[in-house]
Amino acid sequence: MSWIKRNWFAALVFLVAALFMLSVVLVLIAPKQDTKLRGFVKCSKELADNLETCNGALWCSAKTVFSASGCDAKVIADGVLQWLDDKQDYPWSNYIFKPELPENTFVDEKARTEYLEKYPNTKQEMNNLHKLREEIENEQNLQNFDEEMLPK
Repeated sequence: MSWIKRNWFAALVFLVAALFMLSVVLVLIAPKQDTKLRGFVKCSKELADNLETCNGALWCSAKTVFSASGCDAKVIADGVLQWLDDKQDYPWSNYIFKPELPENTFVDEKARTEYLEKYPNTKQEMNNLHKLREEIENEQNLQNFDEEMLPK
């Protein structure tokens, strides 16, 4: 009992720090993208949107980060509660999962596949173009150097 009387504050600080570090680790290992905005993805999206509206204001940014930490804690607590209610298999199932990633709209996979079938040596052609670009840059540098060295 005397140990608790002497070290209660240090124990409390240690417990808070340990919980904070645990939440940081969970956020780090959780998926960062998901089309359904499950887990911490929703909190991260809200954080980014709110930080954008702060325009670098210190107090606004601090409140936004604190709010996002609360959102992360709520996601963790919801996972534990759902696990206790037998709605999910593990306490972390609602934030550590296989994400559904959005389709890349910048690349037409069908056209890319057709191009690679038609031109299988694309990588070698790109390497050749890279070498040609370097040669042209070297020639231009030599011409510029020669022009700078000429007396005016």
